[in-house]
Amino acid sequence: MAKTVRDVMNHECFTLGVNDEVKQALSGLIAFGVTGAPVLDAAGQVLGVVSLMDLVELDGKEHVGEHMSAPAITTDADASLEKAARALVTRNLHRLAVVDASGEICGVVSATDLLRGLLGLPPRHPRAFPGLDLDPAVAFGNGARLLTEEISSAPDGPGVLVLVHHARGDAETIVWAEEASNVRTRLYELVAIPQTDARLAALITKDHEHLCFRAASVRHDALRKDVARRLRERVESFSGPR
Repeated sequence: MAKTVRDVMNHECFTLGVNDEVKQALSGLIAFGVTGAPVLDAAGQVLGVVSLMDLVELDGKEHVGEHMSAPAITTDADASLEKAARALVTRNLHRLAVVDASGEICGVVSATDLLRGLLGLPPRHPRAFPGLDLDPAVAFGNGARLLTEEISSAPDGPGVLVLVHHARGDAETIVWAEEASNVRTRLYELVAIPQTDARLAALITKDHEHLCFRAASVRHDALRKDVARRLRERVESFSGPR
């Protein structure tokens, strides 16, 4: 049975930078399906927290740091569930940033995480995507099947997309990554038009049943190219079922 925050916290958390624009922050919160996030400085120290409600009616070009609640209420991973839960209830909060001995963030624990732990239930966190937390300004959306009817969830503008092999019981495997001037248009092309790249064509035809996509809106050219390059370095050799 869980006894400490470490047992129930989410070790992979979405964070924001103090100078991130509100528009970027909202996109990230919505993409990850969370209602708030810790705000960090350049050294990774937690300065405050910001919620979806703090940002939703603001001008998109304002900065997150102007609207965060500070200082952040934090906990350490070895704190008891009862102590962390009391901190939430006392301050009427929904989540706590978990920090290590140096004050750097190492996770997030929510009220639901603590309640499940106190009830003896296993933690249940949003499905993570290892390797895509490359930049706090880049938020990849949830996975979707590479099908025409699901592509409408992708960004309608410049960004980065990855194709992922995900069969039942297998870990997700990044099998393709690229930047695109319009992510949604590019995904429609992958579905409708035969691809000239032999490896990409083989992935789409042989592994279509288990092929999903994830995408991020990235308007800055240099950042988009850099994220795509780093993701391509993580692509594993995979050609689909034989």
